[in-house]
Amino acid sequence: MDLTIDWLRLAGESIGVLFLSPFLYIALAMVWWHSRQSNVLQRRLFHVRLRGTLPMTAARIVAGFVAGFALSALGFAAGAQLTASTLVCVWAATFVLALFKLRYVCLAYAAGALTVVQTVLSWTGIPDGDAAINRVWQAVNDIDGPSLLFLAGLLHIAEALLVRLQGSRYATPLFLEGKRGKPIGAYSLSGLWPVPLLWLVPATSNNGLALTWTPLFGMDGGPAMTVAGWTLAAFPVLIGFTDRTATRWPETKAKEMAGGLLVYGLAIAALAAGAAFWGPLTIVAGLAAFILHEGLLFLGKIARAGGITPSTCKTAEASSSSPSFPARRRSRWA
Repeated sequence: MDLTIDWLRLAGESIGVLFLSPFLYIALAMVWWHSRQSNVLQRRLFHVRLRGTLPMTAARIVAGFVAGFALSALGFAAGAQLTASTLVCVWAATFVLALFKLRYVCLAYAAGALTVVQTVLSWTGIPDGDAAINRVWQAVNDIDGPSLLFLAGLLHIAEALLVRLQGSRYATPLFLEGKRGKPIGAYSLSGLWPVPLLWLVPATSNNGLALTWTPLFGMDGGPAMTVAGWTLAAFPVLIGFTDRTATRWPETKAKEMAGGLLVYGLAIAALAAGAAFWGPLTIVAGLAAFILHEGLLFLGKIARAGGITPSTCKTAEASSSSPSFPARRRSRWA
């Protein structure tokens, strides 16, 4: 009973730290900005808005917080070796990948790249260099790749559920130029959700609490097996997507995207969990994080090219003539 009270007290303190973190409010501000940009686009195209910015922002925040609560509950069963140096490496890898392509700004890409680099270093050994370079290589070598990939997989599962629930709800009608130069109707689908997490991590001091169970990433006999105690790391994560469809209705497109993300997340999480018990799977999981994600994008391009456009140029016209979208009446916001 005392241990349960201690964990509840620690969870309350971690939630307090989370709400005092400026990163949470930066995430909330970005969600509001994303929702506002959607409304700005609607006014620019049709001189009216479909919905208010604040209700859209509130719905996404609530959905993101619910997803964060569910993932945090799973985190108690998984655990992870997430240290400050690991998070710095993730940010650095994300920045480097963004120099190649902006869509590489994703935890799965960063975790996959770091895992591959770490595996190569374990084969070749850490190269000699000055003190600063050695610290960098050591930080990469200390990353717990499987637990980082497992977290990335769970976040994609949460993203799949959020896309399925809200992906088509805030679709915006568009006009695109068709192959023959004529306008066709389309929809823009996008979403951004703040997901606050309380993740179980080994304590760095003697202030950690004991567990009555062994987390997933403590069953492999690694460093997590011998920690003196566990604590909670509180941090927010932003997950989102953007796409458009001219060949499918928004509901169908969101359902297809959610299915692909769900399969991807389950595959990465399963490979990461297996890598915790069998080392050779680590590089497989890291490469899969890259290859399968690119495969999702490739399948999306094929689907866009091979579908049948629903009533050419009628998609946006039907929306603009409906009672809920009075595009023919100039709004006072125009």
